[in-house]
Amino acid sequence: MRLKSAKNPFLQRGNNTNRSGFLASRRRETHYTIGEVKDLPPMFTVQTLRNSQWFLVFLGGLVALTPLSIDAYLPAMPDMAGHFATDITAVNLTLTLYVLGSAAGQFLGGALSDHLGRRPLGLLGLLVFVLASLLITLATSIQQVWLLRVLQALGGGAASVICMAQVRDTFSAEEVPVKIANIILIMLLAPMLAPLIGAVLLQLGWESIFLFLALYAGFFLLIYFFGIPETRAEHGGQPRKLSWRSLGAGYLAVLRQRRNGRRIALRLILFSVCTSGIFMSYLTNAAFIYMQYFGLNEFEFSALFAAGTLAMMAGNRAAVRLLKRLPPARVLSLVNGLHIAALTLGLACVLLLDSPWVSMASLFLIVGISGAVSPTASGFYMSLFMENSGTAASLKTTLMFSFGSLIGASAALLSAGELLPIFAVMLAAGCLGRLVLPKPHTL
Repeated sequence: MRLKSAKNPFLQRGNNTNRSGFLASRRRETHYTIGEVKDLPPMFTVQTLRNSQWFLVFLGGLVALTPLSIDAYLPAMPDMAGHFATDITAVNLTLTLYVLGSAAGQFLGGALSDHLGRRPLGLLGLLVFVLASLLITLATSIQQVWLLRVLQALGGGAASVICMAQVRDTFSAEEVPVKIANIILIMLLAPMLAPLIGAVLLQLGWESIFLFLALYAGFFLLIYFFGIPETRAEHGGQPRKLSWRSLGAGYLAVLRQRRNGRRIALRLILFSVCTSGIFMSYLTNAAFIYMQYFGLNEFEFSALFAAGTLAMMAGNRAAVRLLKRLPPARVLSLVNGLHIAALTLGLACVLLLDSPWVSMASLFLIVGISGAVSPTASGFYMSLFMENSGTAASLKTTLMFSFGSLIGASAALLSAGELLPIFAVMLAAGCLGRLVLPKPHTL
């Protein structure tokens, strides 16, 4: 028996094979036997992906897996505590375990993809995520949920971190910053929509939220399997011998990377840690700032938090416009200067005005500029690597979120019920970032 591969139903009009769209490549009539179906090649080529905006949408949706997995089930935590006959602290631990598991998955996933390829790691990570999500709906104890959340996070972290490496594989160094900014813009929709999705699905039971996550990841798994080719081979990359020594050598190569005799990659990692600390200080203390310090209710807090996400999206779009006109190093220097100015203004507002609305306006400005800093720094950083791009993505992402979270936690510990220490920590992080930021004239 023989099977005929399905024709592409979304082919664009005309014969131009270079037009945008996943399926703008030439139709082919390829025949496979039943035994060969499991070895079907991806439907698209790297050239097709390069010409398609849908590839960026796919990567943005895949990166959004992490915020969806963290935020979607937050409304269900009390119900889960009741279901497993435990306290809310035990359920909160599932969030901490996911963050730790995701960090481990990201740290190893990108480096492994440099050795084994992006496609195998992406498929395996998504498969593990889907299976763990389904098993959580069948868990009979909170301890089982703890274990399964770690597995879910390992898979999700590995699958999402290689997206940045796939961008570097597919596009030129000059294109990478804008492409990554577009991916991050799509990802920013997740933390804004996830709690709403979770609240709606909770009406069907907390299990429905994890079933939704399984279906979401399963959808991307199918696209990956049937549509996404191995991108690492685009620049002649071949599988390497895998060992702990080779993994360690990859991390060292990233840290030692130089341009014009300067360790630009290491400086950008340190800069990203500092600027991540600014955002994590806001994120960690947002509930305290809005609800306890300013006395807003839950609805008002949710609305303002969503407005902060919109501010980040606006900053992201501003960065894209600048990146189309200026080199990434100059854009990064500019937005970092604006960041420090906004942080200084916020600190002055807290010291001199004691006005909640002025302080909140300054926070929106700070968060909005964060939306411009993050994609610019990530794009500039990833443009430095053709080899070891997976390892580079792993190292930066892991260090950025780990140490950024520590800066955010220190702001929370020092706050003692006041805004001043929070703004002071953020300003200090911004100034430290300025010190390590590569100077545009040296590049």
